[in-house]
Amino acid sequence: MKKILLESAQQSRRLRVPALHDAAKPRDAFRTEKSQVRLLLSERAGAKPMRELLEPSLPGGQDTATANLAIAIGAEGGWTDAEFNVASEYGFAEAALGINILRTETAVCAALAAAHYAFSAFRRTDDLESARSKGGEGKP
Repeated sequence: MKKILLESAQQSRRLRVPALHDAAKPRDAFRTEKSQVRLLLSERAGAKPMRELLEPSLPGGQDTATANLAIAIGAEGGWTDAEFNVASEYGFAEAALGINILRTETAVCAALAAAHYAFSAFRRTDDLESARSKGGEGKP
């Protein structure tokens, strides 16, 4: 798995290889997570759209590459009420990817794409060139 992560990071020109943790009991995973932004994908009606939770958490005026994001994605069948409560205790906000309930493996791709977009991964080429000409690094 580490080889796949490394090769994927290289192919997509990432500066760092993403961390992938082993499956863990929810309480243990929630308790040990230290990311600034913690989201729990939820199918419940009260969950806020992921976009609404990410936008205010973007570091104002800072390089977004320094932001840490944790996304908890449950197994098929969803989270239990007890798991929702524990996640909330440890600072995880319920986030929805839309009105449809996605399979776990699809939710992973959708959540990562949404996070990638929110953290300015899809900046326009002319924005990057402008940053470079002003002395900025203009990292994608």
